[in-house]
Amino acid sequence: MDTVKRMKIQHLREQIVQDVTIEHIIDYLISKDVVSEDEYELIKQEKTRKDRTRRLLDILPHKSLEAFDHFVKSLEDPYPWISSQLQSNGPQTYQMEERSYFDSLLLGGLPQPPPNNISRQEKMEDVRGCLSSLKRGHYVVLHGMTGTGKSCLAAAALDNKKTNNRTFQQVHWSTDRSKKETAKKRHNTGRPEATDDGDKLRNCSIEEKGYEGAVYWLSVGDVNTDDLLCHMTDLMEKLSHHPGVDLQCNCTNVRAARECLRRYFTTDSLRKGLLILDDVKSSEIMDAFDIGCKILVTTKDSEVMKTVEGRHELIQ
Repeated sequence: MDTVKRMKIQHLREQIVQDVTIEHIIDYLISKDVVSEDEYELIKQEKTRKDRTRRLLDILPHKSLEAFDHFVKSLEDPYPWISSQLQSNGPQTYQMEERSYFDSLLLGGLPQPPPNNISRQEKMEDVRGCLSSLKRGHYVVLHGMTGTGKSCLAAAALDNKKTNNRTFQQVHWSTDRSKKETAKKRHNTGRPEATDDGDKLRNCSIEEKGYEGAVYWLSVGDVNTDDLLCHMTDLMEKLSHHPGVDLQCNCTNVRAARECLRRYFTTDSLRKGLLILDDVKSSEIMDAFDIGCKILVTTKDSEVMKTVEGRHELIQ
């Protein structure tokens, strides 16, 4: 369930608790696989009507994207006043989207462009256009020499209010294990530290709703097999907590991790997800992350894309 829908339920939580009797809607929710029989048993263990309703509302945000629509449908006959409020797309919904968008940038720490960054509007629109038409299993590749601002361009293309209102929702940082000192400085300052090549952007993942899943930014750089496996397992850990995902994997090698990531990105919640691989330096990375999702790559060596020839669009 995406952030705005979760916020709608949260906003009306007390009214729902006051008005709704679970027994009036539970059969429909079970028939649509919104609530399992086991979950209903847990709900029934609550002693009061209000507590049973609260337990249901605690369960719903972790369900699939369709769960919200089924919940609204279940309320239409017995509680039409609540159903109509949940379906409303008025100013309040816009404010929720605004808050969701700006909170995502604040809480996740998406870095702003450096002071001397030169905006390349035409190139940025090219990237956005390619991303909007990107198919699963295909790639958009930003290619250029070190220091030409590939990472800044990628982040700027993603950090777009008009685009992100229908896409990105939450932002998270993860640590590039090959740059421990940079991670330490970021922890102390609250922002990424500039590297020698001027690249200030590292490891940002953005949860979004237009792709009906998550967008994860991984800064890979020079990695050995152990580092690569760490990147893959870190990504799996994040995906396992995404609403609507019920999948756990324990992988001890890159091949097994790749197969597990493929399964993650075939779930309903993540099927349209986007992965950004920043600073790719070897085709081994591309082979490991050839997992069937949409991927944006930044690299100074176009040869790294040879393993996915015919499935990528190059932007220089």
